[in-house]
Amino acid sequence: MIELISGLPSYVLGFKASGEVSAEDYRTVLVPAIEETLSKTKKVRLLYVLGDGFEGYSGAAAWEDAKVGLRHLTRFDRVAVVTDVDWIENTVKAFGFVMPCEVRVFNNDSLQEAREWIAEPPPVGKLSFEFLDEQRVLILRPHGELHVADFERVAAEIDPYIEKHGKLSGVMIVAESSKSYEPAWRHRASC
Repeated sequence: MIELISGLPSYVLGFKASGEVSAEDYRTVLVPAIEETLSKTKKVRLLYVLGDGFEGYSGAAAWEDAKVGLRHLTRFDRVAVVTDVDWIENTVKAFGFVMPCEVRVFNNDSLQEAREWIAEPPPVGKLSFEFLDEQRVLILRPHGELHVADFERVAAEIDPYIEKHGKLSGVMIVAESSKSYEPAWRHRASC
């Protein structure tokens, strides 16, 4: 059986598995929750708890799990698996590297630590932007090291803008240098 875990931020989905997990559990609980969340956001974080009462997966459930992972592979931001089941822990550790997101395994005693990690706020954007509506120009202003989340946040605004106003006429990047820059012509000796 799979049940939703409540009390998590909107960008985190939590599931607790107990007993034997069936394909029906995936079709009626897990998949609809993921689909609904992804209809509202580009990425989701997943907390998956396989507690003391977890007995295993039916063959059909394992297939459903693989389909969910493949269908939404790039839509997961972080995945936390909480388990004391050795074969699951080893499998996640062995194949977690193929996930294009952070994946961590926690033991059952570390459930609170897993909840805190999965719920950490996404990084604050260091890429500010604005539109010059009349000119249809996008101005980007990076402020320090950029992260994927910066570009996803900007893309979430740019795409609807383009749909509404048509193509952009240009993009301007305004970046401050951390080094002092003087043009070479200032250093030339005069004749």
